[in-house]
Amino acid sequence: MNKRISLHISFWILYILLKTYLNFEAGSAGNTQNATLSYFILSLKAQLPFLAVKIPLVYSLFNLSEQYLNGNKNLIQISAISILLFLISIVCFLFISNLIVLKYIYQVPSDLKSAFSPGSIIYTFFNLAFVSGIALALKLVRANLRQKENEQEIIKKKLETELQFLKAQTNPHFLFNTLNNIYALPGKNLMTPRMWL
Repeated sequence: MNKRISLHISFWILYILLKTYLNFEAGSAGNTQNATLSYFILSLKAQLPFLAVKIPLVYSLFNLSEQYLNGNKNLIQISAISILLFLISIVCFLFISNLIVLKYIYQVPSDLKSAFSPGSIIYTFFNLAFVSGIALALKLVRANLRQKENEQEIIKKKLETELQFLKAQTNPHFLFNTLNNIYALPGKNLMTPRMWL
């Protein structure tokens, strides 16, 4: 369980560092004033509030994918719930972007009307779909590897059981034949001297 938690924490740390680096590079491109450590830390601070939207979205999608794979929900139900989750996440993301990140971290005046423009909504959707897609792909690859390991373990146990069964089958016959041979030997020795007489 600790390994699983550490893998999840490592994923989110790597993801935040990647997004911070991409925003840092975009902000410092052609602007040497922004190419500093303080701007990198500012970009990192700007990414942290978005985790309040991204983490619940990703783990909700994990739950939905497990329900679909287990057959608890059909594709239409999963699609409808996923669309609803993305709509709620987009709205929350845009509110956090304008009311927290721009206003308090970057200290830039924000306008909620422009925040909900089609371009911002599409960008936010792809931003959320990116992290969700990576996380789901990694989860499915891990689940596939775990399933293959379980199949190998089942095959190994089956072979061991068959071997034990064969051993149990051969041992009584071997013992029975040996006892019969031992039982027959004294009879031959007793009969041989009588034949000489």
